[in-house]
Amino acid sequence: MTKSKIDGLHSVSARRSRRGLVRSDPRCILVVEDHDDTRLMLRTILEMNGFSVLEAIDGETAVQTAEKEYPDIILMDLGLPTVDGFGAMRRIREHSAIGETPIIFLSGWAEPAAQRAALAAGCNDYLVKPIDFDRMMSVIERWLSPNAGSMAAQQESLNEV
Repeated sequence: MTKSKIDGLHSVSARRSRRGLVRSDPRCILVVEDHDDTRLMLRTILEMNGFSVLEAIDGETAVQTAEKEYPDIILMDLGLPTVDGFGAMRRIREHSAIGETPIIFLSGWAEPAAQRAALAAGCNDYLVKPIDFDRMMSVIERWLSPNAGSMAAQQESLNEV
């Protein structure tokens, strides 16, 4: 990622988030992962790329954190304690203020059928573990772009499965 892309995507000046809230911090990503080493690795990569990172170790905490902090995007493991990734996503989607937040599932299930099922259930994108960090950053950039909600962006996710 070039320096100009980082400056453009992650400006620290006051700005409006997708949901109209005014923020003065960098783009914020909620990482929902129950494995400490994976969560640390994701946090490190994201912070190195200029993002602010929130963490949750289970689905229940993910929903509570999203409701309180309004992240710009959520990276969520599917196999979580208390509430799994599907359950947490459904609860987030029902919340009017955060229901449109892009959710990218992270999973070890590489089968195309599992990916299609996750996308059909409401996630915006799906990354297979072990995570290709260049691809992850590309996916994040795509969902944070101004036209992320367009049918073309959504179709691009489906075409990659």
